[in-house]
Amino acid sequence: MKNQKSERTCRKCGACCKNLLIEIFESDLVLSPSLRPFANAKHKFPEDTERIYSLPSPCPMLNKKGQCDIYLTRPGVCRGFTPNSRQCRMARQMSDKRRKYVEI
Repeated sequence: MKNQKSERTCRKCGACCKNLLIEIFESDLVLSPSLRPFANAKHKFPEDTERIYSLPSPCPMLNKKGQCDIYLTRPGVCRGFTPNSRQCRMARQMSDKRRKYVEI
């Protein structure tokens, strides 16, 4: 049986930040105002809910080292992302395919 901790440890590859649609809320923009210039309004549901924004891909807060420049105040969707989840594996596969395409 594999070590459960190693399965849930982030590889710090940045695939999730480079390949997945990142949707954030107004409250995320309050915590991380540096995201505001990049946030595109996507939806506004009934008045009692927050507006939803999307960020461009790759995330503009991902630096050249593959690290998040706003890690301490990153959006809730990023905080809740689970390493080695189905979405994580999908993002890594997308990165692998892009690398192979560039090498050709």
